[in-house]
Amino acid sequence: MEISKAQAPGKILWIGGYAVLERPCVSYVTTVDAFVKAEVERLPEDEVRIIAPDINCKGKGSVDPATGRVSMDCSRELELAKTAADVACSYISSKKVRVRGFELRTSSAGAFSYKIRSGKVLKSGLGSSAAASVAVVNATLRAFGIEYKADEAHKLAQIAHSIANGKVGSGFDVAAASYGSIVYTRYSAGLIDGIESQGALGKKLAGAVEREWDYAIEPLQLPKKFNIAFASFKGKGMVTNSAVKGVSSYKRDNPDLYARLIKEMDVYDRAAVESLRRISRGENAERDFYAAFEKGRDVSKKLGEASGVEIEPDECAELIEESKENGAFVAKLPGAGGWDAIAALAVGEGNYSRLIDFWKGRKELEVIEIKSDNRGVR
Repeated sequence: MEISKAQAPGKILWIGGYAVLERPCVSYVTTVDAFVKAEVERLPEDEVRIIAPDINCKGKGSVDPATGRVSMDCSRELELAKTAADVACSYISSKKVRVRGFELRTSSAGAFSYKIRSGKVLKSGLGSSAAASVAVVNATLRAFGIEYKADEAHKLAQIAHSIANGKVGSGFDVAAASYGSIVYTRYSAGLIDGIESQGALGKKLAGAVEREWDYAIEPLQLPKKFNIAFASFKGKGMVTNSAVKGVSSYKRDNPDLYARLIKEMDVYDRAAVESLRRISRGENAERDFYAAFEKGRDVSKKLGEASGVEIEPDECAELIEESKENGAFVAKLPGAGGWDAIAALAVGEGNYSRLIDFWKGRKELEVIEIKSDNRGVR
């Protein structure tokens, strides 16, 4: 049988960390040349197989032809792919298309993970789960001959990713995997209330996808003068859900102080994004971008100190400053921050090479070689 294929990219969040959780704050996220791939092959019966050879995992279950629901006892590593397939098949079923069995195979580029000395494989922080949600949804819809718009697949991937992650997060990573490098404002969380992976998806799912969502997405490519550098902290990491919950607890206990910090951060984030637009138009706005980026980073660090979440630990702040002395134009701890990864923009190949050499000399860092790609799912 014909095999349906899709691949979705990883991402780096440069502007809007934590502020992006609040509407109508802006963020800026770029996509990179590392992809999660999904292949779906239809089977004649109702059996469902999910195989992820790069992590040596497989699962077997079934699909209900009447509802499109996928049933499977699988490992935690396959849960997200199963949820994305479940959501996609339930949506297909709502279109009066009979869903039968299929085999889903997923694979991730090497940049999404790295090995430490013990041989254990750790995630690098480029957003493999969001990319997987987008790739699986698109490949599954195509496998069953569904003609769909980009925003339909995007919404389904948002729903699947939200269910799999306990409805924590803003969806910037799913939006980037869908559309590429973008300026993003999140959707209202209430738009997907009542949709659960173990509930009756059916009409609720179709209704959620068909209604208008209030997210804002503006394509904005990273200016060509910037080279991306990225490295993970060896053997460490940041659990995004835990970090977000920590900041949310601070918000609940200190609503006024939290709102003040978020508002201040968003002012600088908007200025940084506008400077990027100007640079993209050929204007000389690098100094304005640097100033706004650094002020936004400073407020983000204050939020971490106030909430007790390691958004930018002092040791990492020192590394950032040293990186700027060794080729980086700007640098930060992307996404949720903490001991997950460090990302930088360097102007020109010379500065980029100098920065990479500096990072490779740091025993705590694992350099992940990636480049800006700017495109979304394909």
